[in-house]
Parts: sequence; structure tokens; C-alpha cells
Amino acid sequence: LDAFATLNQDTTWMEDEIDMLAVFEKFVTIEGSYSLAQDHIADMSEGSSFVQSLSNKEYNMACLPRFDPPSIATKWPTFQPVVSRVLQPSFSFDEVFSAIKDESLHDPIVEYIHAICYSYDHYFHFRDSIPETLNEREGFADTTWSIIRGALKLAHVSSRFLEVPVIGVEVRKNANKNLLEETKEQAHQADGVGYLASERSQIYLAESSVLHLPDTRKRILDEIKVKRDMRDTLIAQLAEFSRESLPPTGFSVFGSTSFGPHTKFYQMDIAGVFRVYQMGSMLIPLAKEGFASKLRRSITTALGFALRIGDERDRRLMAEDLSELDKQGLQRACSQISQTSRTPTGGRNQKKKQ
Repeated sequence: LDAFATLNQDTTWMEDEIDMLAVFEKFVTIEGSYSLAQDHIADMSEGSSFVQSLSNKEYNMACLPRFDPPSIATKWPTFQPVVSRVLQPSFSFDEVFSAIKDESLHDPIVEYIHAICYSYDHYFHFRDSIPETLNEREGFADTTWSIIRGALKLAHVSSRFLEVPVIGVEVRKNANKNLLEETKEQAHQADGVGYLASERSQIYLAESSVLHLPDTRKRILDEIKVKRDMRDTLIAQLAEFSRESLPPTGFSVFGSTSFGPHTKFYQMDIAGVFRVYQMGSMLIPLAKEGFASKLRRSITTALGFALRIGDERDRRLMAEDLSELDKQGLQRACSQISQTSRTPTGGRNQKKKQ
């Protein structure tokens, strides 16, 4: 907790009169070893064992994040007019595609929807639904990622996808190595990554699965993986940022997991523990019929999530500069944060280093 305080992060987690930090610490004592809780990750996302252990009052008080971004309509005033014209509830893909072609590509929202439609048209030009035989990379790149990446671009967040090394994991794996004598370990990879100023400033990590009949076990492992990777990324980002500036309170990183057509979006910050909130979810269209309604809901969620990342970027830009002595003190504090455990124990996953 002293390290968190030095880094300007919350060391308590009070929701009205409820001490959620105490609630979590009690939960840790009864939770099994194959758990995010063992790495002091309080998972507030849908279906987590921690959420299921909470009373209704505890859940209702603790489930909402603290920072709200600008509304979509404020950031992009043409959003609602464009959506009302081209994503009418009754529209199929063909009607949406026809309508968007009549709009001006000088409008950023039109350009966004236009790019998504062209990506889907690689399949819908020939059939009425997304093929069930697509592999994970094809399905993610042409559907889910087209929605997410376009939203990130509108929020001025750069991105890459498919087998991108996670910098925070690499930092953690090599933290205590003498690289003059020992071999440097490589990071495992994410399916999608969002960046701020440089490729070392990874602020968003994505994991995906096939669109049709995904493996339920993979969903569970992906959710654990991305949240552990977010922890590594948050620690690495704190260390990187505090070389120049004081991290703002509520310093955050983001993530998502896509299981079939369903994607969950997450935000992680610190309040005595590493807290993960589920910021939203979307169910992307996989068929021509009903395309407009599902796409409208999906892009609304994706844009709101991208705005949260943009809001975090703006908060970091306003951070105060540090003296050299303060910089060294913050670097020392970063080194005192406990590392994410290397290998969760449980089932077949025991044999696989993460």
C-alpha cells in the first residue's frame, strides 16, 4: 500500500460506509489458488467469483467506475443524425450498405460505418451470413476488430492486431534477470493492442476466439489471461510514466475479451488492489438480417469505450512534472509492487508458462 500511495494511487476502497478492500481481503482467504484474487485483482466483471460473493448492497455500491468520459454526441455531433439515417432498426446489411454509400465520407462517423460495412462485404457479397468455417484470426479481424479499431481511431488511439507482444509481460518476466548472463524471455502475445504516445505505451489489450462454436474453456482462460496481462501492463505503464510525471489518481489500462460474437470491455485501476470493471459489452452482427440494430448497439458501445481510453490519455497529458529525486522515488515504489504470479495452478494449465 505504501508503494501505491507514493505513486498517487488510492490505498483504500470505500463505497459509502462499505470497506470494499476488507471485503476483498476476506474473499482472498477463501478463494482457490487458481484465481485472479491471488494476484490481488478484484474482478468486478460479469460472472466473476468475487462479484458472485458480494451482497446486493456491496455489488450495487461498488460496480460503477469513477471517471465518466464525454458523451458520444458531444464528441461527434453527427453521430445521432447519421445513425438515424443509415442504421434504421429494420435495415438489413444490404440496406445499410446502400444508405452509407450515399453519405459524405468527409464525416468521421460515416467513414467509420463505411469501413465496417466494406469489411463485412467480403462475406456478405456472396452469402447471407458470416461463414462458420472462419478461423479465429479471420473472424476477429474482419468483424469484431473492424468495429473496435475504427472506434479507437476516432478517439485518436493507434492500434495493432494479431500476435502483438505484451510489453508489460516482457518487463515482468525479465525484472529480476541479469541480462548479461541470462537469456531474455519473450512476452506472450495479444490479439489486439491500443497505444498512446509510443509502442511501449500499451493501454489496451484484446483477446479473441472463433465466431462460431467457441471453446468455453478458452473463454475462461482468455479472461484470466487478459486481466493478468492488464495487471502487468498497468505496473509497466506506471513505471514508464513516472520517469517524467506523477501518475494521476485512478491511472488505468483497458482490455477486452471476444467470445464468439460477444465482446466484454474492461478497465483496471488501483484502490489498494487492482480493480477490474466491466465497462460494457457488445454483440456483433453475423447475418444480413437484423444487421442495423446490432451494429448500432455495437458501435455505440465501442465508441463509448474508446472515449474512456481517450479520457485516460487526456488525464495523463495534464499530469505534473517531477524533480529527479521524485522520479527516483517513484521508480523505487514501482519496483516494490508485487509481481504477477508466473503460472496459475489448476488443471492442464499447470504445465504452461504464462
